[in-house]
Amino acid sequence: MSSFEFVLVSLAIVVGFGISEILAGWGRQLRHRRAVRPYPLQVVASAFLLALSLRYLWTLWSLRTAEWTYRGFVLVALPALVLALAAHLIRSDVEDPRRTPREQYFEIARPFFGLLSVFPIFGAANALYNAAHLQSAYGTATGAFRLVWPMTLGASLWLAVSRSPRHHAIGLAILWAGNVIVSIWILPALGAGP
Repeated sequence: MSSFEFVLVSLAIVVGFGISEILAGWGRQLRHRRAVRPYPLQVVASAFLLALSLRYLWTLWSLRTAEWTYRGFVLVALPALVLALAAHLIRSDVEDPRRTPREQYFEIARPFFGLLSVFPIFGAANALYNAAHLQSAYGTATGAFRLVWPMTLGASLWLAVSRSPRHHAIGLAILWAGNVIVSIWILPALGAGP
């Protein structure tokens, strides 16, 4: 087993745990759909986290030729751990009749978006690690990255402190827009993925 295979398997297990948390939450919502209606913002936030987790796994392939050190492994593992913890937070607890889905969402919104606000910082560190070790075409994506990085960081911090459903709808739209820009513009320029 190569060092990259070890890293990929380890991180896939961690990210897979987070994905299974999201899917289990959706399954619980479907099972109890007649008793408790899912809160739309929670569904959108968990779908965003699922897309972010899948994109993170996809981009790991670009590091297959890197010289792995423990420091590099920790740098790449931290976002996976944040994603898994955020997935555990965002799943809904439909079996608690004392709180409405809206109350549950806003109870976990602060720690959830607080965790997501550190993800752009890890993304910047990973992009720099990628550029330094793989001599990728990072320069071609610099303009888009400078747009997306503060946009997603600011939206995540805003959502961590706001309790307004309207603000959360706008903030989640901004996060989704950043996700689309990264997936369509930045990742192809970095040559990320198989």
